[in-house]
Amino acid sequence: MRKTLTILLFSLFLAIANISWAQTENQNINSLAEEIKQLFSKGDYKAALIKSRELYLAIWNKSPLFYSKAVLVENEPEGVGLYVERKNNKFTEGDPIYIYVEPMGYTVVKKGDNYSFGLAADFAILDSEGNHLYEKKNFGTWSMESKNFNTEFFLFLRYSFTGIRPGKYRIITTLRDINDPNKKMEVDVPIEIVPSQ
Repeated sequence: MRKTLTILLFSLFLAIANISWAQTENQNINSLAEEIKQLFSKGDYKAALIKSRELYLAIWNKSPLFYSKAVLVENEPEGVGLYVERKNNKFTEGDPIYIYVEPMGYTVVKKGDNYSFGLAADFAILDSEGNHLYEKKNFGTWSMESKNFNTEFFLFLRYSFTGIRPGKYRIITTLRDINDPNKKMEVDVPIEIVPSQ
C-alpha cells in the first residue's frame, strides 16, 4: 500500500511539475510577445527584431516537422532559395529528378558550444493507383553542427529511375528528425514519365 501511495504521489508531483513548467513556458512566450509589441510601438525596430528572433526560436522546437517549400528544380541549388524551378513534371526514363525542400520545425539541440540538427530519409515510388513499386529505407541522412541555432536549411534530393514505363507516378520522401523520433513528414511529388523522343 505504501509503495502504491508513493508511486501515486510521485506521478502527481510529475504532473504538477509538467503543468507548472508549461505555464512558465507560456508566460515566457507571452512576455516576449508583449515586449516585442512595446518595442515596435516605440519605434525601436532593431530591439523588436532581436526579441522577435528570441520568440521565433522559443517556438521552433515545439513545432511539428513540416516544409515551407518543396518543388522540382532544374539543377542543384546554390543555397537556400537559390534555385531554378522546373516548368513541368515530365521526365523520360533515366532522367535525373531534382527536388528542393525547405524543412522547418526540425529539432535543434545544444551540444557544447554548437547547435546540432539533422534529418534521415526514406522514399517510395507509387503508380497512379497508389501501388508501391519500389521503396528504400534510410537512403540518406543530413546532419549539421553550427555555432548558431540555424533555421535556414534546404535539402536537395536527386532521383533517377530506370526500367519504369511511361505513366504518372508519385515520389514520396519521408523525412525523419534525427533528434526527435516523434517528428516526421512526407514530401509527395507527382511526376510523369513520358516516352523518349
